[in-house]
Amino acid sequence: MAYPFPRHFKDKIAAMPGSGLLRSDAVKTLAMKSLQYPVYARSIGKESTPKTKFIIFGQGRTGSTLLVDLLNSSPDVYCDEELFFYKLHKPARYVSGKSRLCKAPVYGFKSKIYQISDVQQTDPTVFMTRLHRNGWIIIHIERENLLRHSLSAVLAEQRQLYQSTSDEIDLREHRSETVPVELLIGEMQQREYYRRKEAAVLQDLPHLHVSYERDLADPEKQQAAMDRIFAALGVPTVEVSTTLRKINSPQLRDDVENYDEMVAALDEVGYKQYLHA
Repeated sequence: MAYPFPRHFKDKIAAMPGSGLLRSDAVKTLAMKSLQYPVYARSIGKESTPKTKFIIFGQGRTGSTLLVDLLNSSPDVYCDEELFFYKLHKPARYVSGKSRLCKAPVYGFKSKIYQISDVQQTDPTVFMTRLHRNGWIIIHIERENLLRHSLSAVLAEQRQLYQSTSDEIDLREHRSETVPVELLIGEMQQREYYRRKEAAVLQDLPHLHVSYERDLADPEKQQAAMDRIFAALGVPTVEVSTTLRKINSPQLRDDVENYDEMVAALDEVGYKQYLHA
């Protein structure tokens, strides 16, 4: 479990007598629960004002951080980051409380399917159905190219660089890497597995689909995609912008040092079609 306290307190806490006790899992769990209770309290009773609520549902490395950034271009929308990174006592009540604490007319957050199933230990179908019945709009985000999706995750881990903004300069960007092909294949198989799980969860639920490739990858297409999403959320459209920029090169050869080895491995397991998708 990661530190439950604000980062700027971490060094001060570490220097305190008995700081080892503060780092124990039992104390961390208690601290996390104490931070959750005020949010739970807001979930009790009827909502005082109507509010549109939504969840961004999808895997990591699909462009969800970019989507959150673009959504928050609107003064009528506030989208949280991932709320299910830590185990919550009552996930559904927690997000209800978070929505009521928000002052914007539209509130949302994002979650990965495995955060619902593995971290929250909740059936994703049951949870998402409950959200839908309580009026939450579901936005499903997906990256269609399984290879680039999985390679993005592998490279981010190798470089320890997950996002970058236009005012940052980082030598790790566009650095060619030797990619462990077995790790990459395993990543692709796992991503494919969760795609099937997502499809099963959403098959009977109304949802808005967002494709990274068709809606977000090209800056020229972002505005049209966001106009569609703002309309679904019932808010006026605004001109969107982001400081996030792509980390990986459009050419796979520029990112993968052992490109030919990777191609051979993809061909062997039947994934070669994603090289040109």
